[in-house]
Amino acid sequence: MSTQVLIEAKILQVELNDEYATGIDWGALNLTGLLQVNGTFPIPSLTSTPASSFGITFKPGSDFSTAVNAISRFGTVRALSSPRVTVMNNQPATVNVTRDNVYFNFQATTTPSTTAGVAPTVSLSSEQRNAPEGVILNVIPMANADTGEITMTLRPTISKVVNRVADPTLTLQLAIVGVPIPAGLANNNIPELSVQEIDSILHMQSGQMMAMGGLMKDENSVKQEGVPVLGDVPYLGGLFRSHVDVVRKSELVVLVRAHIISGENLDEMDKKIYKTFSLDRHPGPM
Repeated sequence: MSTQVLIEAKILQVELNDEYATGIDWGALNLTGLLQVNGTFPIPSLTSTPASSFGITFKPGSDFSTAVNAISRFGTVRALSSPRVTVMNNQPATVNVTRDNVYFNFQATTTPSTTAGVAPTVSLSSEQRNAPEGVILNVIPMANADTGEITMTLRPTISKVVNRVADPTLTLQLAIVGVPIPAGLANNNIPELSVQEIDSILHMQSGQMMAMGGLMKDENSVKQEGVPVLGDVPYLGGLFRSHVDVVRKSELVVLVRAHIISGENLDEMDKKIYKTFSLDRHPGPM
């Protein structure tokens, strides 16, 4: 069996405390002795290409729980996904933990009538489409078993449905051909997605752990506060209640660790999974 790479990841969402509204202070985290910071921080520039960049590598022996505990000082940490996959060297792999939100693309086709005074015939067709919501991890490892080095292309994508927007296409198509809108025609609501994605190439030693972050997101909500009973009085209730805008800032953090493994060093569970999935692309329950 050729060289394989065991890849483990933690995809975390950190709801930041107020004092860290600008993001995780990786420099402060390095004071714990947990990190090795290579390079320099990006320098602001008017060009699309940053002048420099930095990489964050955890010191050998660091585990996920230690890293998560260190990051939790900046806010509340929530694990979105914890994928673990064994990949053949130089081969792509995908971990997909999503829910498909189904919507339809409608098309109205008009056929003119050959009889004078007869309205044209309108036929409707629909095509089902899906908007995935959840976590997708794409990875391609390139490992050198002699030196223990791993170069890895990694692209985690996190998507979430934040709203649904009515599609006006069908209504407009019917209006253009002069066909009245049927009573009770339901809106074709299309999911509006919020997407966070990191596309990066990492270079590490086998067994090392690296971190990627910096994707910030704001979530706005309105909180209503008021005096009980008096706040519900018609017309005058507004004098006894107030609305407070709440802004929650969060940062996406991806922790990745990779190990080069040979056939004889495969974990027993990995051997069982590999044996099952190598025989049948769609195996039954294990």
